[in-house]
Amino acid sequence: MAEANLLRILGTQPVIGRDFRPGEDQPGAPANVILSDKFWRNRFGADAQILGRKLILNGIAHTVIGVLPATFHLPWADATC
Repeated sequence: MAEANLLRILGTQPVIGRDFRPGEDQPGAPANVILSDKFWRNRFGADAQILGRKLILNGIAHTVIGVLPATFHLPWADATC
């Protein structure tokens, strides 16, 4: 799980949807995920209705809350949760 302020620290924000809110990185908080642009395009065909969709990651249902800019890359992940 990423810190709620990770994207702000890295100087970016989702181009679709929203960033994590304070407290969403705490135990018991809803499981949310922000997708990379590449993953969103390749796996979901750039579906504009992706927000709110549930994805199973490591056996846990996560809600898609955003998509990152195409120019932003986290080398270790296609999804940030």
